[in-house]
Amino acid sequence: GPRFEPLRAYLYGGAGPLPATSWRELSLAGEVAAVLERACRERPEDIVAWAEGRTATPGPTVGTDVEALVPDWLTGLCEALEFGAEDSPAARRLRLRRGEGLPLPGPPLRIVSATALSAGERADLEALGARGEVRWYRAVPSPARWDEALEGKSDGPEDRHPVLAALGRAEREERGWMRGTWAVSLPPSSAPVARAPAAGLLASLQRSIREGGELPMVTTAVGDESLTFHRTYGPLRQVEVLRDSLLRWFAADPTLEPRDVLVLTPDLEAYAPLIAA
Repeated sequence: GPRFEPLRAYLYGGAGPLPATSWRELSLAGEVAAVLERACRERPEDIVAWAEGRTATPGPTVGTDVEALVPDWLTGLCEALEFGAEDSPAARRLRLRRGEGLPLPGPPLRIVSATALSAGERADLEALGARGEVRWYRAVPSPARWDEALEGKSDGPEDRHPVLAALGRAEREERGWMRGTWAVSLPPSSAPVARAPAAGLLASLQRSIREGGELPMVTTAVGDESLTFHRTYGPLRQVEVLRDSLLRWFAADPTLEPRDVLVLTPDLEAYAPLIAA
């Protein structure tokens, strides 16, 4: 219909459909899917409203309607994909947040989260908690810091430990919400245990993070390669330095195996071709 004309013009430039699926179609499909998935998670009421032809909820700017900021073809797509149907992801989420449905049956619902929750995910957890017992397990870098923060003694030692501050940035946003919503505790199995002092710069840094102390001032001992930094001039050179370091470590330690190595990168798509080469 006419509401999809801007989409048709963007994809085909007015020349009619292409003989095969183009990169532009695939790219747009991925972007639209990401937007709809995020909207279903964060604002299901808007998605359902668009699908049912109703006005969306007011936006963050006073006097601004969200629907006025959304292209007509996107609301039409929500309607065509039946996001207003009872079994659609947006409709199910909306019913959950409204408290509709039966209580959670059986044993407690256990949820494990390694990353920070979005505002929509927090709303979902609150709604689930109102229907039954929910146990949410959250990974934290410093149990000692969480004990202090949750007891209201302080917001943690981030001011004196910059590494801990970077690791706990997302957690700090969750603490106020958690104090008012959840009965929070540190499981006994995760409580700090006595450990034999380990040598090396990396062990000292890990211990200071775990115990919530200050950033240690450690002088690197001769031969200590537990934590090293390399300055390189680009991604390709970074991969080359990584390869040389790994080969050297494998040659120096016969017990070291590839399964013992974990390589982390901030951009897998950018580095994958370089590693394969």
